[in-house]
Amino acid sequence: MLKTDLIAQHFIDRGIKLEGSVVEDHDRGGYLVFVTVETDKTGKQVPSNYAISKVEKAAEKELGIIRVILLRRGDEDISASIKSMIMRQYADDVRNVFSSVNRGKVSVWVEPKSATNKQKSNEIRASIAGMLEYFGLGLNEFINTSELNLPSDTVCLNTIRRKSPVSLDDIVSELGRRGFEVPGQDWLLRRLDRWRRNQLIHRKQDDLYVMTVKGLTILGSGKNRRSPDVVRALELASWKH
Repeated sequence: MLKTDLIAQHFIDRGIKLEGSVVEDHDRGGYLVFVTVETDKTGKQVPSNYAISKVEKAAEKELGIIRVILLRRGDEDISASIKSMIMRQYADDVRNVFSSVNRGKVSVWVEPKSATNKQKSNEIRASIAGMLEYFGLGLNEFINTSELNLPSDTVCLNTIRRKSPVSLDDIVSELGRRGFEVPGQDWLLRRLDRWRRNQLIHRKQDDLYVMTVKGLTILGSGKNRRSPDVVRALELASWKH
């Protein structure tokens, strides 16, 4: 039996359905396995990344290098596929992955757990570029965020404090004006959502962001409810549009 058939059978026997045949990657070595994933009624991916990764690693021990490519539909799903592949292959090196698709060109930002060397960074870049080829897409930009001047949480929150009520686009613009680099709106949105859950900021009905009393207090505003900052926060948070 051909090795491609053995790899396919390994996945199928463990409940992972494949899309098409396993392909030998002559350029980079190893084999490409295409798995179609769906989202169930609860919003969870089926099969899960954990299930796919478990089968993938077991197959590699017996059959050599294997790269699983998840097949989805739409630009958002392309970004999800990129993230899923990188988080499975480089779980020890990468904390998060952000990407955007524009007219067949993809920009990717990788946030490492610690500073990565050039060799590892190039390896991750090559994996992404190779996967995109099978979607008929090109890698427009690859950025390792450890090489960027990222804004800290305090810098971002102080920007909201000074500019509120402020939109997502205006936060990005202001941070850029101050010399900081934001690796895509998704990167910032995740932080905004975390600060909202922690009740440091409030998003109004018109999608503008304002500080909360708790957020202002943590940033150093006085706890007196008559403080100008606190009064403003209470007023802005209560507006309904």
